Amino acid sequence: MSNIDWEQRRYEIAKEVLWPMYDQMRSETFVTDNKRRQLASEAAVEIADYLIAELRKEGNR
Repeated sequence: MSNIDWEQRRYEIAKEVLWPMYDQMRSETFVTDNKRRQLASEAAVEIADYLIAELRKEGNR
C-alpha cells in the first residue's frame, strides 16, 4: 500500500461524491446555487479526508 498516491485518491473520492451531494441539496429551496456548490464541495472534501484517514489506518494494521 505504500505506492498509493493519497492526494490523487482524495481528489477521486471527492469528485465521486460531489455531484450526488449537490443534487441532493437541490431540494433546499432557500439555498442559492453558489452556496449549494460551496456546501457540497466542502462536504465532499471532508468525506474524502475521512475516508483516506480510515484507509490509511487499515493499511497500517
